[in-house]
Amino acid sequence: MKVLLVLFALFAVSYGAAVQMATCYLTATSTGAGITGTITFAQNGATVDVTANIAGISTDGQHGMHLHQYGDLSSTTGGSAGAHYDPLGTNNHACPPDTIRHMGDMGNWTVTGGAISQTKSLDIITLTGPNSIIGRAVVLHGVADDCTTQPAGGVSPPRWAYCVIGVANPGVGNINTAAAAPVPAVLSAMCVLTPTNALAQNNVSGTIYFEQASAMAPTRVYGTITGLNGTPHGFHIHEFGDVSNIAGTAAGSHYGPLPFPHGIPPFAKRHIGDMGNIYYYSGATAYYDYTNDMISMNGEYSVLGHAVIIHAAQDDCSPPVGNAGVRWAQCVIGVRNPATIPTTLPVGVPTTQDEAACVALYPPTVATTGDGSFASVNSVSVAFVLVAMILAALF
Repeated sequence: MKVLLVLFALFAVSYGAAVQMATCYLTATSTGAGITGTITFAQNGATVDVTANIAGISTDGQHGMHLHQYGDLSSTTGGSAGAHYDPLGTNNHACPPDTIRHMGDMGNWTVTGGAISQTKSLDIITLTGPNSIIGRAVVLHGVADDCTTQPAGGVSPPRWAYCVIGVANPGVGNINTAAAAPVPAVLSAMCVLTPTNALAQNNVSGTIYFEQASAMAPTRVYGTITGLNGTPHGFHIHEFGDVSNIAGTAAGSHYGPLPFPHGIPPFAKRHIGDMGNIYYYSGATAYYDYTNDMISMNGEYSVLGHAVIIHAAQDDCSPPVGNAGVRWAQCVIGVRNPATIPTTLPVGVPTTQDEAACVALYPPTVATTGDGSFASVNSVSVAFVLVAMILAALF
C-alpha cells in the first residue's frame, strides 16, 4: 500500500509542484469598519512565509496580528475566535523571534497609509500535522502588541478584523498538501456565510454547523440560511478554503479527493463535498439538516479549511458537478468555539435528501446501495483505485 501511495504521489507531482499553502480573507469586525485583505501562508523549508496585504486600516503604526484558536466568526466583535493558538502549551505570550511563545504569536505588523504590505518568515507555525493552523483564525488588532503582557500582549480588545484559515488554491497543476490537524479530534465546526456578487442585491447569509459524536462518526450538517428565493439550491463543500474572490470561484470545484462521480446523499458514490440541496423553507428562512457519512472534521480528508458554497439553482446530480449554477454565498469551515451556541432548528425540518435524480442518471453498477461512507473505503479499494489511475496514466 505504501508503495502505491508513493507511486501515486510521484504521478501527481509530475504534473505540478507539491506545495503547502494556506489563505485567509480578512473582513472587518464591528469595530474595524472598512478593513479587508488577504493573508497567505507558504511553507518554505523549516519556516512559513506569512504575507499580509490589508487595506482600510484607520490608524497607521504598529498593530498586533495573531493566530487564534477557533475559526469561529460568529461574534461580530471577534471574541468567538478565542485566545491565541497555543497547541504546544507554552502558556507564554511573546513576539518573534522569541521561540518560547504561542504558535499564534505573529508580533506587530506595520500599517502605512492605512495598509499593510509585509511578509514575515516565521518558525513554529505549521500547515500540516497535529498542530496545523488550518481551520483556525487570524485576528488583526487595533493596537500594538507589547510582546510582554500576559496572556495576549495587551492587544485584546479591540479586534478589528478576522478570518478563517483555509486550504489555498495552489494554481493550475500544483498539489497542495496543507491539511487540518489529524489529531486531536475536532468534533464541532462552523461556517458563517457571506454573499457573492452573483446578484445585484445579494443578501444571502446564515451559519452552517458540523457536529460529530466521535472522530469516526458521521457528521451532522445543519444550519439556517436567509436571503434565498424559496426554491432548491445546490449546497456543496469545495476543494479550497479561499473566499477572496467576490464571485466565489476561488474555492475551486467540489471537494472530491476520492475518484467518485458527483452525486446527492445518500447516493453511495459521490464527492465528499456533495451535500445535495437546501430545499426546506419556513417563511423566508431556509433550513438544512442531514447526517452525512462521507464528511468528517478528522483524518486525511478533513473538511476543515475547505469552503461551503450555496449555488443559484438546484443540484440535479448531472455530471460533473450537478448543474447548480453560479455561486450565491460562501464561507470557510473553521473549528467552532465551544462557547458558541448552535442554532436550534424548528420542528419539522427534514433530515433526508432525494437521490432519485442520481439513480436515474447512473447505471446500477455505480448506483450501489449500502453505506457510502469514507469509513467503508478500505485499503484494498483505495489500492485498486490507485493502481487503476497509475495504469491509465502509463497506458
